[in-house]
Amino acid sequence: TVNPHLVKRNKENRDNTQSKSDKKDALVIADMVKNGYYSEVRYTSESFEKLRVLMSNRDVVVKRLVSSINQLNRWVDIVFPELRQVFKDIKAKGAIATLRLFPTPTELETKQPQEVISGWKSIMKRQPGLKKALLLLQLAKKSVGTRQALDAYKFHLEQLLEEYDLAVTQLERVEQQVTEAL
Repeated sequence: TVNPHLVKRNKENRDNTQSKSDKKDALVIADMVKNGYYSEVRYTSESFEKLRVLMSNRDVVVKRLVSSINQLNRWVDIVFPELRQVFKDIKAKGAIATLRLFPTPTELETKQPQEVISGWKSIMKRQPGLKKALLLLQLAKKSVGTRQALDAYKFHLEQLLEEYDLAVTQLERVEQQVTEAL
């Protein structure tokens, strides 16, 4: 392999112009190889190549996960901004469970605290308590989130949660593969 930066510099030195052509590039590269300005291709071990591919895959999955979290945050800002007063982190199990069970404030307005807690119990082993349920219901009644096109927003949330779940699952699988490769 030949360093592209050095090819550019040698090309400019050859005729003192910045013009570029395939013939000129080939001539400069051949001259550099003739003079020994190249490096041999070094093949990596199987485990190193495996780690390189897995880490590249992990980067893609992490970007998708961050994107889905950002979209969930945007959705919460539009539909139920008060949810952050109950759950500081939208990625928290309680926040995700609430979004799955009671995505809009209008659905929470008719619920009793015990219904909210039993809903949480159906999804989580350790769930938030009565105080959080009461606070959530209180905030839902005076929510400033949008009340228009809620069915479309709920559909959008379902898709966002599916994407989030997929990214979390894929990230766990990739990290398990990386650990095994290490």
